[in-house]
Amino acid sequence: MIIHHVISFYPDKERGKPDARLRCRIKWKGRGNVFAFLVGYRVTLKDWDSAQQRCRRNSRHGKHTAQEINARLEWIEATANDTFAAFERRNELPTIYRFKDGFNSLSGMGSDASRATLGPIARKFMLDNPNLSDNTIALYRAAMHHFVEFAGADTELQHINAEMLESYTRHLCAKGKSNSTSEVYVLVAKKILKYAASKGLYRGDADKFKTNLKGKNIKPVIALTLDEMHALQALDLGNDKRLETARDLFIFCCHTGIRFSDMQALEHGNIRDGVLSIIEKKTFEKTDIPLSDTAKNILSRYAGDPVYALPRIHKGCYVSFIRKLGEMAGIDTPIQYTTFIGSKRIVNTYPKWQLLGSHTARKTFVTTALSLGIPVTTVMSMSGHNSFEAMKRYIAVSDNSKSKSIGLLSTALDLGRDKQETGNETGNETGNETGNERHPEASLDGKNANKKAI
Repeated sequence: MIIHHVISFYPDKERGKPDARLRCRIKWKGRGNVFAFLVGYRVTLKDWDSAQQRCRRNSRHGKHTAQEINARLEWIEATANDTFAAFERRNELPTIYRFKDGFNSLSGMGSDASRATLGPIARKFMLDNPNLSDNTIALYRAAMHHFVEFAGADTELQHINAEMLESYTRHLCAKGKSNSTSEVYVLVAKKILKYAASKGLYRGDADKFKTNLKGKNIKPVIALTLDEMHALQALDLGNDKRLETARDLFIFCCHTGIRFSDMQALEHGNIRDGVLSIIEKKTFEKTDIPLSDTAKNILSRYAGDPVYALPRIHKGCYVSFIRKLGEMAGIDTPIQYTTFIGSKRIVNTYPKWQLLGSHTARKTFVTTALSLGIPVTTVMSMSGHNSFEAMKRYIAVSDNSKSKSIGLLSTALDLGRDKQETGNETGNETGNETGNERHPEASLDGKNANKKAI
């Protein structure tokens, strides 16, 4: 059975007011089957998109952001769809009262909250945490999609236990998910269950389950070398303003080390006396970064916007443009990516430009600074990392750096050995003379060795 239904969101306008209460209306087959209620927010009419039935991006509505309100609307819409799906499986056309009871049950808001399911609780968790990034929200949605596919949308929380999570892990591997992805999806489920337990909705033993998957994805740190940066900057893009803007944004992040989200939120007020000062969206920590001449030049090219310091761009488009630029610049070094699915090991090789992303510029900033000998503590103060452990995954030591280090170490050790051998073979006077003769030669060898290593 398929229950055709329509879910609408609209402002309940009041004469003479610039804002209005937001209302939801759910209608389905049958006379009088309409369920309407207030969402709980007031929206500014000029920032309401009637076609999309959502608040416009980056707008504010009183004390609430567009992201917060839109998340609430998506949660309501998804919970309503789950409610209809439950009735469809029972081949039942609900009355208004039956639908309301089912909706409240799935959302955990009704008297039968103990029968709530994982999907709606996950959406409630995201609603209670409006500062989650878009990537994190996408991760939670993907994890919930796979869990519902495995267990069913109407599986109650109390039926989820450690044994079910173990079966879920095997299901993910059978679907071709890597060990790392499977582990993350299971952790998401456990986190949602922990949130449900804090609300008094779950008392199971799922928190005791630990995945026993051996072999994690080996993902290399993708950062540009100086030669690759120069090739990117030297590209002739003609009149392609989109690629030119994407390149400017990427280079700005390479020179400052800030995240894409912080770059997009950068306002003119964040820049004072050649210093960029921001409160990071991810960590809520204050970071001050002196601006290079290149960064200042990029800012000056986009100074026309009254609020934002740099152009706004969708993250997906930005990544697509960066990869296109990488391909044009010949950034095609083969990069190996090792994946484990269960006990199976899979090695794939990609040209480097295919792996470029929104975080590549930040990694380039960190790795370049460290390779130039800038102290770790200084780099951490500019990049906003609070601990060395948090920073280690961004540190990529190139093979050339390793070779140079081994060359310097080998030269030093050989020089010490030559001194010891000379002292043992001759007397003090002869040893001194020989030592004076050998030191310059050893030093020269050291220079040559260094040159070879470099």
